[in-house]
This record gives sequence, structure tokens and C-alpha cells, in this order.
Amino acid sequence: MRSFLIKYLVISLLAFCCHSLVQADELGAPVSLVSLIVNPDKYDGHKVNTAGILAWQRGEQSIYSTREQAENINITNSILLLLTEDDANRLLKKYHVTIDECNRSWIEIRGVFSPGKDNFPGALMDIVEIYPQGLILGRQNSTKKTPQKKPELNMNPLTH
Repeated sequence: MRSFLIKYLVISLLAFCCHSLVQADELGAPVSLVSLIVNPDKYDGHKVNTAGILAWQRGEQSIYSTREQAENINITNSILLLLTEDDANRLLKKYHVTIDECNRSWIEIRGVFSPGKDNFPGALMDIVEIYPQGLILGRQNSTKKTPQKKPELNMNPLTH
């Protein structure tokens, strides 16, 4: 009876761990923007969740770790976003905002990371989620439509 109980506990623990790993892989790991910039090869091809200040203008779609870097367009401290305006607006529609409204605001984003080469920044591609955190927080006292609840991205820009 005791050996059966031990085997049951071990199998249950393994099943739980495997489920957690699969779920983390599907959602992507939370990674700070600084970690992506400093250690890009470590995250090559990985699904990641990160956050930063969005710079969305003609010829540049990037996120930065600070507002000052975004204003000065310091691309060495940025991650490019490989995303069309139409796709960005489609992802943001559930929050009742457009990509232009999110410009220079704090966002959380999920996609597949690709490191840059020859002093060019890395990029996020296959982006599946954009959460306009800066705008949502600013609209809490607004009369506009209440946006859909934030998805669980497990984001913390200071992790990793």
C-alpha cells in the first residue's frame, strides 16, 4: 500500500510538472525587455512575454524600456515589432483602442523572439497578444466602454 501511494504521488507530481511546462511554452515565458536586449541568443525562437513603451510611427514599430529612449529613438535599446498596422489594430480591438492611441504608452506583448545581427536590435514576430496597459490604467475613471479583462500573460518586466 505504501509503495502504491509513493508511486501515485510521483506520477501526479510528474504530470503536474509536464502540464506546467507545456502551458508555459504555449503562453511564452515572461522576459524583461532588458534581458532580450542583453542576452538575445538565449531567447532565439522562444515564445516570450515582454513589456515596454511602444513607439509606433512611419518606419518604426518598436518597444523601449523607457519613455526617454522611445522619444530619442535609441534603437540599440529597443526590440522591433514585425507587425502590420492592421494586425495590431485587430489584436487591440477587444480593448477598444487603436495602435495609434497606444503610441508612447506602456504595453505588454507576446510573440516569438528573433535576435538581431550586426548591431541591429532583435525583433518580435508572430505576435499574438498586445495589452495596452498604459491606456487601460488611464481610462479607469473614463466614461468610455470598459475594455475586456486583461489576459493572463504573467508579465513582470523585472523578471529574468
